[in-house]
Amino acid sequence: MINLIIIGGGWRAEFYLRIAKAIPEKFHISAICVRNSERRQYIAEKFNVKVFSSLEESLQEPFDFIVNCINKEDISDLSVELADRGYYVLSETPVIKKPKRGHCYEKIQVAEQFHLKWTYQALKKIINSGVIGMVNHIQLSVAHNYHAMSLFRFLLEDYKKPNLIGNYFLDDNMVRTHGRIGEFEEKTEELTHQQIRMYQFKNATAIYNYNIEQYFSPIRKDRILIRGTRGEIENTQVRYLNSDNKAVCSDIKTVMSGLLDGFYIDKITFEDKTLCEFPFKEARFSEEEIAIAQCLIGMSNYIKTGKVLYSYERAYEDYIYFG
Repeated sequence: MINLIIIGGGWRAEFYLRIAKAIPEKFHISAICVRNSERRQYIAEKFNVKVFSSLEESLQEPFDFIVNCINKEDISDLSVELADRGYYVLSETPVIKKPKRGHCYEKIQVAEQFHLKWTYQALKKIINSGVIGMVNHIQLSVAHNYHAMSLFRFLLEDYKKPNLIGNYFLDDNMVRTHGRIGEFEEKTEELTHQQIRMYQFKNATAIYNYNIEQYFSPIRKDRILIRGTRGEIENTQVRYLNSDNKAVCSDIKTVMSGLLDGFYIDKITFEDKTLCEFPFKEARFSEEEIAIAQCLIGMSNYIKTGKVLYSYERAYEDYIYFG
């Protein structure tokens, strides 16, 4: 059993609450600290957890670590303050304050979940297999700034600071249909922006191409292109030269269960090989929720073994390197 306290009652905190509610034998919310009285009532009724208005009250409950989900302007300071008091902290992104000597940063890990999604774990396994040769170019249109930088560094296995060689903002008029609250009743055309940034890593170029509306919009979808010396991956399709230098085209497949045991993501395969098999099938999680649950498990393992999940320093580099 992993026991945790949550600070903050916003949209992101609900991911942790849903995960604990779905797998109560694995995750337990000892308390959640929420300032807003209406949110406190909503969370208490929906998730049946102890809700407090003050941090000190919350800290009286037994827990293994704290999940910090407050606003991005204050999250770094609070994470460091709690670590200095001796608590282990799993901090939501972004990390926007530079680590300083004299603070207990080793007690902080960051819930950078994107690279833990099985989609990107599967892509990394295909890259590591060598099927597309040496990767020399990546285009990502899947996540905003520091999350994208995290993925670039993960997929390229290059953690040095890249050179920014281009930065553009393009107008993108579109009808906005969805947001964090769900589908909008009234759909209106608005001016949004597509940001394009180009980076030079040691052995590869990387292009960031993103509109923040992509997180929720059905008309602005994600795109991935990874090119190597012997092939490329475009979204879920892999084109490459085989050992006989003959061109091959194969698909990365996400296998869904549609049997009487319910509908859930089962595994990801490539050419009849299983790349990733999804845990928590009984919980019917999305990829995002699975990745966040893995963050919780990784934090628990970090406390027990010292195996790093995602360090404060690395998350700060993602934020700074994006520019």
